[in-house]
Amino acid sequence: MTERQWVRRGELLEAARAVFERDGYHGTTVSAIVQAAGLSQGAFYLYFADKKAVFAALQDEMATLLRRRIYWSTRDEADAGRRLEARIPIPSSAAYDGISPGTWPSDELVNVVMTVPR
Repeated sequence: MTERQWVRRGELLEAARAVFERDGYHGTTVSAIVQAAGLSQGAFYLYFADKKAVFAALQDEMATLLRRRIYWSTRDEADAGRRLEARIPIPSSAAYDGISPGTWPSDELVNVVMTVPR
């Protein structure tokens, strides 16, 4: 993908995140996502097959952020058992270990992701 394509995809993901947070999974439509992003329906379908695909991309993004948080929270612990028992603070929308504000999913989005089967 070109840099411009990465930017467009990111705009769609950010818009989708906001719409899913606001409307929930079942209440979200592709039309609402593209309207929030200020892009066309055609632009959406260049990057995602459907609403399920953009939601899966957000789930993948959340999993990546969670793995990063776990790594940075436990990297100095030599004992594997203690790493597993470590209490890992999960921010709601704060900057942690290189995660910029607004990129960590809100509590609303986490709730949506946890209730929709993959």
